Amino acid sequence: MPAAESRGLTAIGIDIGATKVLGGVVDVGTGAVLHAEEIPALPRRDPVTVLDDVLGLAERMRDAAARDRLTVRGLGVGIAEIVDPNGEITTRNTFDWLDLPVHQRFGEVASPVVIESDVRAAACAEARYGAGRGLDTFAYVTIGSGISSCLMIKGRPLVGHTGGAIVLTSATTRERCPGCGETHDFCLEAYASGLGMTRRYAEATSRDVQRTEEIFDAAASGDVKAVHVIESAAQALGKALAQLANLFDPAAIVLGGGLGSAAGLYHDRLIESARRQIWHGPVRWLPIVSAELGTASGLVGAALRGAEGLVR
Repeated sequence: MPAAESRGLTAIGIDIGATKVLGGVVDVGTGAVLHAEEIPALPRRDPVTVLDDVLGLAERMRDAAARDRLTVRGLGVGIAEIVDPNGEITTRNTFDWLDLPVHQRFGEVASPVVIESDVRAAACAEARYGAGRGLDTFAYVTIGSGISSCLMIKGRPLVGHTGGAIVLTSATTRERCPGCGETHDFCLEAYASGLGMTRRYAEATSRDVQRTEEIFDAAASGDVKAVHVIESAAQALGKALAQLANLFDPAAIVLGGGLGSAAGLYHDRLIESARRQIWHGPVRWLPIVSAELGTASGLVGAALRGAEGLVR
């Protein structure tokens, strides 16, 4: 995370993913994270309990800012759901908060409150402070427990008519199994994301696998099943990156999230696959880079959105 160097205008950022929640106090002038804390997401529990846990995290960040005599000017929440152009959560794929007074509850901690899809928040952070600085367009793709995307145009995210312009890998795709030769249909996110790879490796080995790190460790030790899961996931996702490039011809593709930011086999095969399937020669060699803020992009971007106080 950026070092704490400034004491200017600050905001609270909450980045809610499928497996963990990051909270922090961010200097929005520099993107520096002044205070931070992580808690598990545990989304399958009672929705009210999960919301209470996240609110407790936000309150601790507010209190930390108060102890340092920092002025908090807004609270931003990035969540792994589709959020419409008015800042309303419209899906319950990870967190069933549709019937809860989410804005009101966060407004009791700080104001104004802005709720945003987590990938758009992260993309905004990279546009302001990171790998997207100075670019007229870039595509941000976050790869972790799930996979989402955001096209940034002149520093602003393409939201879409209903807020749904983030679901790069939610459609069904088709792959031929190199082992048995059969062709299978699957949801790309369920195949190539961290959770998808963990499930696939567990099924292939009958092992109790909880984290993608276990698969990468196994691959490094020569486990051919682990290598296959990693390479097949990366190659399949590379097709989606190529489609982004073919459709929009962005100045760059920025990869974020735990898997997107990490070097190694998955990253290398992903880029190889994408370049192989980009049609136009000059586009084929566009920069494909890791997010400069790393896994802090979502937290910093949420705080930035809170400071802006925008409801589009």
